[in-house]
Amino acid sequence: MVSYLWPPLPEKDPKKLREKVLAALSGAWQNALDEQDAILALRDTAPRVPYYRALERVKRFQGSIKAFQDEVDAQADDFLDMIAGEYARGAKHAAKCVGIGQVVWGNMNEYVFQSLASDSYADLLKMSETAGKTSREFAKIVRSQAAQTLWAAGTNETAVQAGRRFWKKLEENRIAVVIYRDGSRHQVADYAGMVARTKAKTAFNYGSLDVAESEDVQYMEVVDGANCGWDSHNSLDFADGSIRTLAECREYPLSHPNCKRSFIPVSRTLRREIRDAVRAEMEGDEDYEPALTIPALERFKQRKERLGIGQ
Repeated sequence: MVSYLWPPLPEKDPKKLREKVLAALSGAWQNALDEQDAILALRDTAPRVPYYRALERVKRFQGSIKAFQDEVDAQADDFLDMIAGEYARGAKHAAKCVGIGQVVWGNMNEYVFQSLASDSYADLLKMSETAGKTSREFAKIVRSQAAQTLWAAGTNETAVQAGRRFWKKLEENRIAVVIYRDGSRHQVADYAGMVARTKAKTAFNYGSLDVAESEDVQYMEVVDGANCGWDSHNSLDFADGSIRTLAECREYPLSHPNCKRSFIPVSRTLRREIRDAVRAEMEGDEDYEPALTIPALERFKQRKERLGIGQ
């Protein structure tokens, strides 16, 4: 039996935790969007736009962004509990496959879990920081446009013309998505959901791999989408049904965000067949015949031939 001592496993359902975290983050972000919409709705109040009211609403908008960032911090514990719960589910899945009984949490893979947890939280912090930066840019535009419009009162531009220019600029720069450093644009709910699903599945797979390794399992059968590639979604090295070493599985626990990949420890019988097949191919044994005809083993041999392993 695999024995773990630290930390205690969360008793909450990881899927429910994920839903709770996403609902909280989505709700806080929607509040920020509502405050932004309230600023933009001022354009319909009168032809002569009350810019001071827009500036007042900007403070409330930035307050709602701060509330969103606080919510990210508040949900961190539940998010990490979700990661721990999924890791535990993966460990129990592998334990059931290899027949080792109950799995109890401990410190055997504390480093792996903590690395995954800190990486996951870093993703949420990045989302929080980027949202703050995006909101500051919008607030800056509101203030600068208001100042320019007031300055325009001394020019030939009418109040209505100045107002149209003011609202046009704000509309062009409204926040609907968060713009990340690589230039990609994501809805907060979509991004948070992607992070949660991807990290949860990665944790589940690491839990499976760690238990498999503790039981001397060397190969895993991959369960994945029919058209999903091994190291990227579009790779022609298809993952589903293939047999991979533990090292390969650790390198590619998933092939892309939202990937549904999981692993099944290869049985002792199939492990023996794989070892015999590898030995025969390495030694050029033309008389070798497998004792069993197993689809997964055939796919494994075909993959070796395609990659030129042992030639």
